[in-house]
Amino acid sequence: MSQEKLHSILETCSVCIAYLPFHEEVEYSTFSFPPKIHFRKIVLSNDKNTDPFKTALELEGKLRNEKVCIFIPGTAFDVFGTRHGRGAGWYDRLLSRVPKEWIRIGVTDVPRFSHERLTRESWDEPMDWILVYDTLTSSWEVYEAMP
Repeated sequence: MSQEKLHSILETCSVCIAYLPFHEEVEYSTFSFPPKIHFRKIVLSNDKNTDPFKTALELEGKLRNEKVCIFIPGTAFDVFGTRHGRGAGWYDRLLSRVPKEWIRIGVTDVPRFSHERLTRESWDEPMDWILVYDTLTSSWEVYEAMP
C-alpha cells in the first residue's frame, strides 16, 4: 500500500533532488528503485564545505513553481521519520530552508532502519517517507513516516 502511494506522489513530481553517495550510503539509482526516476534530476554536491543555506536558497529560487522530491541519506532512520546523519548537520540545515511542501525521502538499508523511535533533537528535520533497501532480497520496503 505505501509503495503504491509513494509511486502516485512521485508521478506528480517534476524535479528530483538527489545525492551522491558517500562511503556506505545507499546508491539507490543503481538498484531497481521503484519507480525509475524519470523526471528532471538535480544532484547535490557531496562536498561538506558547500554552504547548505546557500544551496537551499539557490534550489528554492530555481524550483519555485515545481513539485519537488528530495532524497536524503543518513546513518540511521526510524519508522517515525527521524533521521540521523554524520553529525555535521549539513542536510538538516539544508532541509530547514527548503519549502516544507517538498517531499522528503530518506534512503537507507535494513541495518540502519529501526521500528523503534530514535532520539530526535530539535534541529533534526524529519522525513516524509523512508526507502529501505534489503540487500538479501534486492528489494525496497517503503514506509510513510508515522506521526
